[in-house]
Amino acid sequence: MELISKILNIPEETQTIEFKRLNGEKIRKYLEKNKYINNKIARSITGVIQLHVMSRFLKKWTGKGLLLKIEAKSKSPRDTKYKLSNIDEMKNS
Repeated sequence: MELISKILNIPEETQTIEFKRLNGEKIRKYLEKNKYINNKIARSITGVIQLHVMSRFLKKWTGKGLLLKIEAKSKSPRDTKYKLSNIDEMKNS
């Protein structure tokens, strides 16, 4: 992101906010058509490569009440999925 910041002369924090907003939009659109999303699917539709980065995004959105976390009976993080808590809330964030 530093290179983009230098080329476009846009502050990095602005890029990060826009990146999060765009990824939130992609996830919201996915969840409007599908009931659940997991980390792997979220990474594939947003282009986020690192598992831990997407985990932080999902945790943050869950903390804000935008997503509900559904833990699997197996308690394996791979089986954890998320769903929208309220579509209107996510549209306004």
